[in-house]
Amino acid sequence: MKFFKKIIIIISILVFFSIGSFVVAQEPLTLFLQNMSRESLVQLVMILLDQKEANLEKLNQETKKEEIIKEIEEPVDEIVFGTKENPYQIKSAQDLINLSIDSDLWDDYFIVLNDIQLDKNILFIPIAKNSSFSGDFNGNGKIIDGLCVNISDGEAGLFSHINGASVYDLGVTNVNVVGFDHVGGLVGTITKSGIIRNVYTTGTVKNNGNLYSGGLVGANFGGEIIDSYSTVTVEGYNEVGGLVGQNKGIITTSYSTGNVIGNDTVGGLVGLNHEGTIKSSYSTGTIITNSQNVSELVGNNRNGEIIDSYSTSVIKGIETIEDPETVAKKAKGNIRVHNGNSKSLSLVAGTRFLLNYKDLTYNAKENFIVNDNGYIDIEIEANEPGEEYNLYSTNTFSLPGLKNTEYYDLVWAELLYGEEILIEK
Repeated sequence: MKFFKKIIIIISILVFFSIGSFVVAQEPLTLFLQNMSRESLVQLVMILLDQKEANLEKLNQETKKEEIIKEIEEPVDEIVFGTKENPYQIKSAQDLINLSIDSDLWDDYFIVLNDIQLDKNILFIPIAKNSSFSGDFNGNGKIIDGLCVNISDGEAGLFSHINGASVYDLGVTNVNVVGFDHVGGLVGTITKSGIIRNVYTTGTVKNNGNLYSGGLVGANFGGEIIDSYSTVTVEGYNEVGGLVGQNKGIITTSYSTGNVIGNDTVGGLVGLNHEGTIKSSYSTGTIITNSQNVSELVGNNRNGEIIDSYSTSVIKGIETIEDPETVAKKAKGNIRVHNGNSKSLSLVAGTRFLLNYKDLTYNAKENFIVNDNGYIDIEIEANEPGEEYNLYSTNTFSLPGLKNTEYYDLVWAELLYGEEILIEK
């Protein structure tokens, strides 16, 4: 009897899996099972086991089907590239070229993942040529090397024009940029609060037009340049600067060290500062020009603000380089430089001294240091040949390159009694 009781329990459980409900083992079922042989009961159990497996398999298939249908019917969020969260990736020169010519990309987000080597034998079309870039370009600390641009129309640089865009954490090295107005190593023009931050340029920039030549930016009309620098040699005609040709925005903690060559409104850092602001910035390169509208830091500061900025740039006339024999025809002599500041001051050869009663400029022959509250005697030379530079009596000089610094009113020079500045015969 124990065997039959076990069989009844097993069959009831199997029937549940087969038809989905328990069968109550009433007396007719019990009698029926008792009349079956042991072999028949085993066969019945096997049949019910097979049925149970088939039902479980069917159930699994239906469950999987429901899950697949659910996955198909549920909407999946599409990944959108070119956003702040998923910027387009610049991995190669070809990626950069694609950006330069595809106007649909010029308001998107980008990140540079590798150093990019451009082919110097292939001219690069500036990004957003004849238009503007208004997106976000994250240089990610990488370098773009070998930029070669040569155009006769439109703004020139890696970018043609950025309008409210951000370009940051990028080096653009060994540039060779030639354009016609609005020419810069990085960008021709900045407008609408565009931001350049932690960017530097090296190489050469040449403007075959008239206006706005800069080692980093040709013209900054309302943008901000922060923590950036240029060592580019810049050549232009009007409004030429080592960093920016014309500044109508803000320049902060930035500098230039490249040579600057121009005809009018030429400065070591900025050519024309037109209602712009320059803070904590400097220049050190050589300025080559015959223009009277020139200064070591800013060629012309027109209603602009210059704060805590300075220059050690040297100004040389173009004729000085082209005709070395004129050097012997320039007036020379010794002056005494006084420093009334509590800090010592180090100046370089070529530092300008402006005669106070007449608009005549002389240049220091050698580097020199004036100790705090001290003085030093140095030799100077006239900026240009001519007997009008001869001096025979006591005179005083100012240092225009120190303007807008704490030293300007405290550092001055004098021609001592009995000293002369004369052309050597």
